[in-house]
Amino acid sequence: MPEAGEGAASYWEDRLASATAEERAALGATDDVGLDPGEKIDGGPNVAPSDLTREQLSALSDDPHLPDVQAHDLEHLLAANPEMEFTTQTRLDDGSYRLDSRPLKDVLAELGEQETAAKELRACVIGLEAAAE
Repeated sequence: MPEAGEGAASYWEDRLASATAEERAALGATDDVGLDPGEKIDGGPNVAPSDLTREQLSALSDDPHLPDVQAHDLEHLLAANPEMEFTTQTRLDDGSYRLDSRPLKDVLAELGEQETAAKELRACVIGLEAAAE
């Protein structure tokens, strides 16, 4: 498995480049992404999530390389636009919607803190279970 940021981007390029037409179709790969023939974004094949079925998205979520690819993509997004925001939509009681935006780097930091706290809680639970035996 490639390390985060190390070969993760080329994983999808290699996977799609070596795929047969049937495999590309099964992955939902499309060459019609609104670009001129032969033109590629970032030099690699492009597949929009909207081109994939639920089953295909589910299969991709089982891919062990996915977290590395996602981390790589987020690093590039934040490097290209450090002020990028994450927007949530909340439906209010009157039926209208409220949009709340926060800097993406703050959201990711909060998620990292929550993941750390979850790991600590898990370690405590495992310790309590072991002590109870």
